Amino acid sequence: MTASNCLNSSKPRAVIARLRSWSYLSKALRKAGTGGRDKPPLPKDVAGAVAVETALNTPLSSNAHIDSFPPEVMGEIFFYCLPSEQYPYIAIDDAPMLLCQICSYWRQVALSLPSLWSNFNCDIGYEASASHAMLLQLWIDRSRTTPLSLAFTPTPALAATLKVLVTSVCRWHDIRVALDAEVGRTLVSILGKEASQLESICIAVRERNWDADQLISQLNVLSNLRRLTWDASFLPPALVNMAWPRLTEINIAGRLLSASDSIALLSNTRALEHAYLGVVDPSSESLPSRPVVTLQHLRSLKFYADDPGQIFDNFAFPSLLSLETSRPDDPHALRRLDERSSCKLEVFSIESPLDAEEAVSYLRLPCMQSVTSLGLVINTRNDRVITFLTWNPDTPFDEAILPWLTKLTLTVEKTTDGAIGRMIASRWLPQRLSASLPASLKKVELWYNGDRPLKRGVEYHSVDIAYFKHLTQEGLDISWTCACSFYPLHVQFAC
Repeated sequence: MTASNCLNSSKPRAVIARLRSWSYLSKALRKAGTGGRDKPPLPKDVAGAVAVETALNTPLSSNAHIDSFPPEVMGEIFFYCLPSEQYPYIAIDDAPMLLCQICSYWRQVALSLPSLWSNFNCDIGYEASASHAMLLQLWIDRSRTTPLSLAFTPTPALAATLKVLVTSVCRWHDIRVALDAEVGRTLVSILGKEASQLESICIAVRERNWDADQLISQLNVLSNLRRLTWDASFLPPALVNMAWPRLTEINIAGRLLSASDSIALLSNTRALEHAYLGVVDPSSESLPSRPVVTLQHLRSLKFYADDPGQIFDNFAFPSLLSLETSRPDDPHALRRLDERSSCKLEVFSIESPLDAEEAVSYLRLPCMQSVTSLGLVINTRNDRVITFLTWNPDTPFDEAILPWLTKLTLTVEKTTDGAIGRMIASRWLPQRLSASLPASLKKVELWYNGDRPLKRGVEYHSVDIAYFKHLTQEGLDISWTCACSFYPLHVQFAC
């Protein structure tokens, strides 16, 4: 069957509509040519590489036949037809099942690619029958020996399908699972050495009447496990107290950790690269003095606490690139962390209100001079911070403040109208013509808190907003929200 016949057939229309546009096909081919992020690379064999290169450099015409492309190129296109969400639901009107309905050639190519069938959601409804288990078995069979990415949730239908999934536990690579007591006990019985390929697991717990510590112990022995997410109303002691020498990413959802728990968890994960600790409660007991622990590989840290300085004072993070946290009680806690770590931050965000003195002292730290993304909440003496952030062309580049800043998120009160607009304009340089100039802002988000008694129809930020409108027309991605203004291009509140 030719491409023309395919496109004029009565087969399902979702993928047909997408491939009817040759610009879409060209875009997919060019993504294929670069390998595409998170997609399988181009074939390494010479013949496949030559075929892709030929396709990329051949002008596409309306008379071209899609099925004249070699399987290697068709396969790359098929990967860009898959649903974009992680763990997509199995559906007959979505790829890869839809691709099998177009023509025999497409079906042959789709069935020859195990990776097309290796990522899916196992939740198939509350009225599952034997045929549903057979459908899951079909996908697992078509994935052959490829590592599997799966999501499943306890339902009355899960018992039958879980038996199918258990047979492939040795291929589990990335799973998201919600646990009741039955599924929790099942996982305890099959994990351990059997799930030898498991690299990432996200666990949400619905019921607590089973031994979660035993599951944590089973996960701890998995040699390939690198990423762990825990989302529950309780925290198993084993998760905090066991050593995790191989974990590179940990995510604790909600408000489960105390400051002492957080220190213990970070101290036990020495290979950690990314950590999200949720909302950390103060420890009920006083924290003992401990030797400083260096987490050599930690690149991103995100948590919110009444006093994050309690945690900072126990660590050094020499590779830290991203820090999102709350305001420390001791304003010198970040300076001490900087002195111990000598890191070069790229992302810095504090969501708690700061006064001007604190904000300026943080922005002067050596670790801040590489920041490209900044988020601050300023509650007093805002003009000083805004003036501090305004680019001064007379200042030598190596002495300038935040010369690499491209994204700015600010929440402010009581600023002089026009100060913020001038500051943003000073950092808007879409054509950076000199190495002595800063990087140009690319994205700005502003929130004006209610800082004055509002009067209907009175605009308190007219000069700032005039700047914003002009910069928007010039191409800056800028949005703002205030209680006294309305501009239809942005989501704002009207008086």
